[in-house]
Amino acid sequence: MGDLKVSYITPPGSDQRYAMIAEGDFIAIKDIISRLDVTLLEANSEALKELAEALDIRARIASGEEETFPEDIVSALVAGQNPVRVFRKWRGMTAVALARAAGISQPYLSEIENGAKDGSLSVMKRIAELLNVTLDDLAG
Repeated sequence: MGDLKVSYITPPGSDQRYAMIAEGDFIAIKDIISRLDVTLLEANSEALKELAEALDIRARIASGEEETFPEDIVSALVAGQNPVRVFRKWRGMTAVALARAAGISQPYLSEIENGAKDGSLSVMKRIAELLNVTLDDLAG
């Protein structure tokens, strides 16, 4: 079966999203499932859900829908560095450029990055959008 490649489609006029896989992968999965004991499936339904979620995340990463962060970024965040500063530097933006794009003063951005101020919700939303991260990513 190898790497499972998944494509997603949403038919026109539908809000249902469908996952498509290669026929060979479908046949292999169908064959595996047909050989499994139903009670085993029931006992491990939570593990199967987690596996499905993991496969979905893997497919979203492969398609570019989901982004992963390099180890040095994760390490900086785990070490307690300010997420706004970490993501700003990773995206190659200066504090002046980010402040200007967010419509705030550079000293205000500096206070956010130094932890002196939290930043209003609207400002943090703009910063998150500019850095292409979620508000949760900036919450630290």
